[in-house]
Amino acid sequence: MAKHTQTLIQQYSGALVKNLYELSDSISEIKHNLTKREIRELFVTNILNKFLTSQFGIGAGSIINQNGQESTQSDIIIYDNRVLPPFIREHNIGVFPVESAIATIEIKSKLPDSDLIKAETNADYLRNTIWSDEQVKPLCFIFALKGNGPRRFAKNKASEAKKWLSQNIKNLLGICVLKKFSWMNVTSSGWGGSYFEDLQTYEETKRFIAVTLDNIRTLSQKRLFYILLIIKIG
Repeated sequence: MAKHTQTLIQQYSGALVKNLYELSDSISEIKHNLTKREIRELFVTNILNKFLTSQFGIGAGSIINQNGQESTQSDIIIYDNRVLPPFIREHNIGVFPVESAIATIEIKSKLPDSDLIKAETNADYLRNTIWSDEQVKPLCFIFALKGNGPRRFAKNKASEAKKWLSQNIKNLLGICVLKKFSWMNVTSSGWGGSYFEDLQTYEETKRFIAVTLDNIRTLSQKRLFYILLIIKIG
């Protein structure tokens, strides 16, 4: 079922990704540089809003636990409306209880090494300090709109990239640079890469979107069951 869902998303998302790329290009021609907020709005409007049901909300801000520990700011937080307290949703407060936070997506114009390492550090803190349990941890992804990404991710260095990711990136589960590559770490086989081949298909980005959304849906169900179980035991 998950594979079928991913296939449907990939079939539909090609035109959406193409639209995202062309919109970003047209804005860049006018302004030279896109702001993080503009990239976030393009990604949310053109991709996430098309696929996420009303069960999910999309926000930006930080994630907090019961001890008052707070994550760094996240560009995109995907949360479960079934778990989020109504007063937070109604008043658009930019702080989300960790129990409701299903995933974060960091949005970048380009993806140098320094931003990738920083994103891994932030994901580590969120997944292992803010959410301290070993079960149903939030999912963390990073997406860049332009550039080639770190040199080690060049297509002819795929084996080197996989080795480096396995050794250094433990908490980010997906990395994508539009029109270049995506790497996902959501299966027992570890990191797997997909590279840009055809200007018209955006296969690397479609794969990133499909796998990310499928894992968000799967985790939300597991998280709700986990929370209800904890309440029952407590």
